[in-house]
Amino acid sequence: MRRYGSAMSGRRTAVALVALALLAACTNREAEVNKRPHGGTGVASDVGGVQQVVVRSGVDLRFSPSTIIVHPGRVRIVLVNTAQPGAGPPHDLQAAKVPEERDGKLVITNGKGRLFVQTVLPAANEVKLAKGEELYRVDGENYSPNRTYGPCAECRVEVSPTKAAKEDFFLHVLTATESGVEKVADAKAVVSKGKVTVTVGKVKVTFLTGKVGGTVDVKGKKTAMAGKVMEK
Repeated sequence: MRRYGSAMSGRRTAVALVALALLAACTNREAEVNKRPHGGTGVASDVGGVQQVVVRSGVDLRFSPSTIIVHPGRVRIVLVNTAQPGAGPPHDLQAAKVPEERDGKLVITNGKGRLFVQTVLPAANEVKLAKGEELYRVDGENYSPNRTYGPCAECRVEVSPTKAAKEDFFLHVLTATESGVEKVADAKAVVSKGKVTVTVGKVKVTFLTGKVGGTVDVKGKKTAMAGKVMEK
């Protein structure tokens, strides 16, 4: 089983809304797997002052829930991949603009918003930027859009571990800012028995790996995460 965890923070509501457009996609010419609909709606719950929602995915390439409801402010998205070892595709992000590689981070700038993407797990990873003619090409076949809804992504970001393993943990830290911000705090992760801990500045977040749960530690004040998936 592969498990994904990610954290997103925004300085202002307007910045957060713009940042949502930094990761985008439009409808592709449909392969068989793409004909299945995404479904479900999830509502974020408050965990230590940060909104959190769990999204699940697997070899069916579907996200559940596919629609999340949040309030303005900081949002943490925990992505759980249920694929069997070796069976799942790489973790993909669709970027509205082609990212710039800077100090071990991907920087996506779109209008007045900027998103810093840090892949901290797997520690040994390979990142591929598929753009131009390669944007819609997968396994030698081209899936160019036959219809679009709004702006299309300009780049597909593929993240894969460099070595096969029985269990892989994928953890990405997304920091949303205004376009004038040039640098954000580095994120560091430590994997230990039963948990993964990521530290960003004065914030430390611990994810349990055997079940849903963990803690958020902000300047020494620790808050427990929800111990189960909240579904509406």
